[in-house]
Amino acid sequence: MKFNENTISNLLTVIIFILVGALLFNYFRSINQADRQQTSSASTAEIAQIEEQIQASKTVEEVISGGFPAQYTVKQGDSLWKIAQDAYGTGYEWNQIYEANQAAISDPDMLEVGTKITLPEVKFEPVEYTVAPGDNLWNIALKTCHNGFLWEKIASDNNISTPNLIEPGQKLIIKCR
Repeated sequence: MKFNENTISNLLTVIIFILVGALLFNYFRSINQADRQQTSSASTAEIAQIEEQIQASKTVEEVISGGFPAQYTVKQGDSLWKIAQDAYGTGYEWNQIYEANQAAISDPDMLEVGTKITLPEVKFEPVEYTVAPGDNLWNIALKTCHNGFLWEKIASDNNISTPNLIEPGQKLIIKCR
């Protein structure tokens, strides 16, 4: 078989077109894959950022609605007392939050906005208290619950009709919450 110059030239041109086409095809395919990967990781990062913003905007009540322990993000105007008041119904449990978050909170009086803290579960077990001479319900509420305003609850829980008349030696069951 005899190849003339024109046939060889045409054959080489076809081979070059096939090679260039294959190279271009691979190039554009790799660019599309990189774009897809970049888009999917960007959207994953964006979703994570949006979820973090949603979590950071939740109030204490919204955070604890899922139960304890709960993650809360400190907001402008927050204090451990205020957070404890919202989470547990009494600000006197602020020290429980501080103890659970000492790694994140350097000064309990100065909370940094954006700090993520854990709200631990706080057990409020009933306490049996024996009335001592000179005790009144306000002082008993302060000693046991750290909240004098709970004296009415103590009176109600113990069926005390005359709160001024409690006797030394009298046993009270105190539920702080």
